[in-house]
Amino acid sequence: QWSAEDIPTERDLTRYFGNVATLRRAVAVWASTPSAPSMGNFGATEANALEQILIDVDLVLTRISQAWFYLGDLYSAEV
Repeated sequence: QWSAEDIPTERDLTRYFGNVATLRRAVAVWASTPSAPSMGNFGATEANALEQILIDVDLVLTRISQAWFYLGDLYSAEV
């Protein structure tokens, strides 16, 4: 976990960018979800893309977990 005073190393950033890219590929997100950026020429647009990917993945996973209640599968065969 990083704090505001920490300065991530290149290894930390490589791992972070790779993890976000892996999440982006693993979860079926919207067409509007940006592609995972690379570390080269990193700026505000790329930072916003990383944040949007994480927001979209979180939303999709939250909706998937809630779908059990709406589909009725949660209580099936409990008679």
